[in-house]
Amino acid sequence: MIIDIRTGQTVNERFKALNREDLITYDIKKAKDSWQFDWKRPFSRDSIVFGLFAEGENRVQGLLALYPNNDPDFLCVDLDWVESAPHNKRIALDRKYVGVGKTLVSFACWYSLEHFDGHVMLSSKSSKVPLYLGMGALHGGFQSEEEGGHPMIFYPQSSKKNVERYLLGGVTWIR
Repeated sequence: MIIDIRTGQTVNERFKALNREDLITYDIKKAKDSWQFDWKRPFSRDSIVFGLFAEGENRVQGLLALYPNNDPDFLCVDLDWVESAPHNKRIALDRKYVGVGKTLVSFACWYSLEHFDGHVMLSSKSSKVPLYLGMGALHGGFQSEEEGGHPMIFYPQSSKKNVERYLLGGVTWIR
């Protein structure tokens, strides 16, 4: 659920699976005052990149990269990257929507419930740990020491709660 800061109204969101060419179409590039991540990188790992859009708009509000982990010992979704668009970050003077990050994480939970059993694993930056804990994630998961970050996991029960709370109308796609 994303909320328009100016009106306080909930806005219907749409999702779209993106390809490398879409990064050019939607002007998604790493720069000092723009996107913090190089969004071309997830494609080299066979991650799936999804864009979040507000209904009726053709501007990306946030991105996430998911890696479907089909290893029989895991069978989960790895949330590789998640990022609000530069105009939706807390530091943006012209911030348009709030709730983008929670909506993106909830999409990862939905995807895992649809394709696996609801487990979502991620490595969090220190500053984002409280966000994930507040959404029901727990410390844990598997990670090598050189990867850094804080390993966290959403279990199916938390994934279901996030989908119910933040994806009110379910997932609607842009084709």
